[in-house]
Amino acid sequence: MKKKFSRLLGVGLAIVMLTSLMVVAAPVSAGTLKWSGFSPYPSTTGEILESANITDIAVYGDGEVIYAASGEVYLYKSTNGGASWSAIDIRSKASGDQPDLVAVAPDDPDLVVIADNATRRVWVSTNGGTTWGSLGKPEESGGAAADTLTDLAISAESSGKHYVAVTGNETGGLANVWYWDIGAASPYWHELNDKTGIDANSANSTVVAVEFSPNFASDQTLVALTYEGDDIADTTDYVRLELYSFNQSKWNDDAGFAGYAVPIIEDDGITTLLSGSIAVGPDYLG
Repeated sequence: MKKKFSRLLGVGLAIVMLTSLMVVAAPVSAGTLKWSGFSPYPSTTGEILESANITDIAVYGDGEVIYAASGEVYLYKSTNGGASWSAIDIRSKASGDQPDLVAVAPDDPDLVVIADNATRRVWVSTNGGTTWGSLGKPEESGGAAADTLTDLAISAESSGKHYVAVTGNETGGLANVWYWDIGAASPYWHELNDKTGIDANSANSTVVAVEFSPNFASDQTLVALTYEGDDIADTTDYVRLELYSFNQSKWNDDAGFAGYAVPIIEDDGITTLLSGSIAVGPDYLG
């Protein structure tokens, strides 16, 4: 495990798994690390409700603009780092859908995308949540439709376009990543599990997390955390870090990312991976 994680850290991308197998020490120069909290529960003016179940969160830039998905009626928004919140009634603006997943563009706090896991529909707003447009259900023409959605991400602008990536499973259980190119002349859903080089390509696989490189305009790289197994304990299952190149239209080694896909876990005692998250440093370059 140590060798595998040190390899990831060496390329500027870290995955931290909260398990008893790994302890991360504070830097020597740092003070005592601790969590601090705030109470976003004022009882008036549409603040986050005390009973709200926050299912996803997206933070823009320096942390002043935050979106929090509730998995129910509201998408909550703060423009002052969480000191106060406004509630956006998604069901009244997005044909009854609910915000289970949320992502914000790294270069535009008003460009926000949500997804409903029940309908598998994706919605986009270019004005901070005032109005919404439907991107429909992720499905490439001639391909299988999305059956389960696990994560959302938006790229920085590249050649006049922002890319929205959605991950999960297609009908039949195969892992997939779909993307929509906002700003294209004729935008539509593209699927990436039919591109060469992807490792998570069995019937019991999923993509649990996705992130665009912060230097996407330069490196055209997407980072994905994938799971592949057979839903049976005591048989080796895999959690991998996989890279996709929009320039090459290929994954991993086939796209020139030497040594990828990188195995994070090879284990015969797990049957599925329920969720995951990826964070990339600002200097990461695919």
